[in-house]
Amino acid sequence: MSKIKKISALCFGVQVLSACSIFGSRPKGESLNKMKDSPQFDGEKGVFANKNSETMKMGPFFAMLQDYYFGEQERVPKSPLPEVQPNLEEFSKPAKEAKFIWLGHSSFLIRLGGQTILVDPVFSEYASPIPLFAKRFQAPVLSFNNLPPVDVIVISHDHYDHLDMNTIKHFRGLDTQFVTPLGVGSHLSSWGIAEKLITELDWWDTTSISGVDYTCTPAQHFSGRGLKRNETLWASWAITNQDQKIFYSGDSGYSEHYKQIGERIGPFELAFLENGQYNKNWPHVHQTPEEAIQASVDLRVKAVVPVHWGMFELSSHDWFEPVDRMVNAARGSDIKVYTPRIGELVDLKEPPMFAQWWPETPKDKEIEKKSTKNEQRPSSIKSFALKKKEGNQ
Repeated sequence: MSKIKKISALCFGVQVLSACSIFGSRPKGESLNKMKDSPQFDGEKGVFANKNSETMKMGPFFAMLQDYYFGEQERVPKSPLPEVQPNLEEFSKPAKEAKFIWLGHSSFLIRLGGQTILVDPVFSEYASPIPLFAKRFQAPVLSFNNLPPVDVIVISHDHYDHLDMNTIKHFRGLDTQFVTPLGVGSHLSSWGIAEKLITELDWWDTTSISGVDYTCTPAQHFSGRGLKRNETLWASWAITNQDQKIFYSGDSGYSEHYKQIGERIGPFELAFLENGQYNKNWPHVHQTPEEAIQASVDLRVKAVVPVHWGMFELSSHDWFEPVDRMVNAARGSDIKVYTPRIGELVDLKEPPMFAQWWPETPKDKEIEKKSTKNEQRPSSIKSFALKKKEGNQ
């Protein structure tokens, strides 16, 4: 199908699907009342808002279309990405230290405090309401039937690459608990999840489930599954117990919120930080890999896992560029970057050696030479200004 036909199909599809269940449901009742009491909610406009008024400023529409549809980058892998069949038996064994399995993009399993936690699970073939866009690079490494029993599902926001209707419906009738930002529970309820299993939180609110604390923390992004944006809240998450602290950025542009989280809840043993789908046309809602490393400094993180890459084509960069740039940005710092293959089990007690499994680019050698000349880690985001100007595209 030609690119012009795809654009036409998109416009038509949005109209046709406007009444479909995939869009979820607008908040109502107690959920809506909680939203109206939130400091993040703009009562006059009836939507949530970022602190930074520049956040939603985007580049020219036609420039974005041209960049996306006519770029020459390798945005989809030429062959399947390497993956490992998850060792779920080892993953489920009791342990003091956390374990995790990255499933691609922003979906991953965590084992902490005896709980199995599934974050932003997307198992559908497309991360889109229309089966023409955002197709998976490859099938999920785990099927629904092979998933371990899931105690808690954490959702960061309601965009299609983070909240998947078909995946959520798989958990109907089970005892799995859901923890979401304000308003997102309305979608889950409309798809058959019992309201008693859904906990909606505002920024800085915490709920405890069997000894594990789930704290909803700020992010700089937006939400929406239909034509109207920001009717539900977006968030990052701190998942902690008495032994370890783990952070997940959700989708976010770089902002001062990372430092606030680091001061209030950190330091963290591990952070899952978005590092992909950035673009010069939306610089405030998706951070660059270099900004992700600076966020790691702000959060006071020991090790970081790059997420939001490696499964869907949502921007115009090479599919492997985010992880490549993030590893290089961390050179000379104390930040450890964990780069597991899809499905690979990582035990924080004894992390494996991580080899580069993505393509080596000509930029690697050039950046490596530069990094050996200056091994000092940047101390503020201003240090990344030049990199951001050159690479935020």
